[in-house]
Amino acid sequence: MSSAFHSSSSRRLYIGVTVATFLVFTTGACLSFLATALASVGFDPARTGVFVSGGAIPVMICGLLAGKLLTVIRARMVLILGILMVAAGYASLAWSSRMGQTNAPAASLAVMIGGMGLFMPAAFVLVRGTLIPARLMQFVGIYGAMQLLPSLFGPTVAQQIFGSQGLFSYFLITSVPAFLAAAVLLAMPDPQAPVAGASVASSASYLSLLSQFQVLLPCWGGFVSAAVFGAVNIFVVSLLAAAGTPIHMFFVPFVVAYLVARFLLLDYVRRLRTQLAAGAGIGFMALGVATLWVSGAGNASAVAAALQFGLGFSITYPVLMVWIASLFAPAVSARPVGLFNATYTFGMYGSPLAGGLLLSTWGPTAFYVCVVGLGLLTAAALMLYRTPDPSPIPKGKAA
Repeated sequence: MSSAFHSSSSRRLYIGVTVATFLVFTTGACLSFLATALASVGFDPARTGVFVSGGAIPVMICGLLAGKLLTVIRARMVLILGILMVAAGYASLAWSSRMGQTNAPAASLAVMIGGMGLFMPAAFVLVRGTLIPARLMQFVGIYGAMQLLPSLFGPTVAQQIFGSQGLFSYFLITSVPAFLAAAVLLAMPDPQAPVAGASVASSASYLSLLSQFQVLLPCWGGFVSAAVFGAVNIFVVSLLAAAGTPIHMFFVPFVVAYLVARFLLLDYVRRLRTQLAAGAGIGFMALGVATLWVSGAGNASAVAAALQFGLGFSITYPVLMVWIASLFAPAVSARPVGLFNATYTFGMYGSPLAGGLLLSTWGPTAFYVCVVGLGLLTAAALMLYRTPDPSPIPKGKAA
């Protein structure tokens, strides 16, 4: 394992960031139960979708801001700031969710989700800096697995805490892992110099980056994959509940498929044409949602849907992230990485607004049609695009 890292201190930093990511997403996994928790105090799916999507603008702003902050202060400090925003915003839901039919929960979620906008690019910049190029995709994949591993138990634990302790304690208890993540990073020595110095500050502007199709395409793929996941993650509990299906029938096979694909298949995936791999991942996600739609949300269809959805989602993030990173030398990658993560998290937290409105206004059929259609169209577009084809391993070449 040590041969994958530049030094022993790089290995320790990688482990610390990976552990912190697992803890942050342990708190985040409990958002899968958010719609049910808020329904207990009178919020319908549309309003819950509005609350979650209220964080889409802050996460976009914070994601773009991260690209700038990473050029002037240490990435570890940006990461810790993002984690503290996540933890504080989530914990404050314990109070804001009890303020009757107000918009207070939206403010709490905006702080939490905005923190994710700082957290994700800073974490990737730190992880990338610890790894040698030849092992980048493999160990980015392992790091990224920590984002979904908590979904194996998070929603079920959240349901049990809510059932036994009530709404107030539910939010406080499930915020503890995020606070622990900040403590882990604060306790670590910081071997990192400022990420790239002055060279990053002179890199291309965001508008300039978006004008480049080779940058726009992976960003769009990231947006769609995150949007499909975000909509399903927030509302699949309600869809399963309506069919009388226990939530673990979806989340357990989803995470199992995700982890199996991430640890056993990623080395084979990296040998595929980059756009083909990314498109296939999004296509599998869409097919999983289609299975839930066509076959109903019963036990068997929930398992089959989750296996396809988990396989697809496992592939998309590392392939797309390494794709965007491979276009730029590490010294000028902070803003492109910030842009990718801004569009990715915007999709994840913006999609519940559309999903909630579709479910409340036109019902599950409209929800499924839009999610499946967007996924399949994007998958086809990515797989049909053939040139230029970036290597999945960065060559250290500036765009």
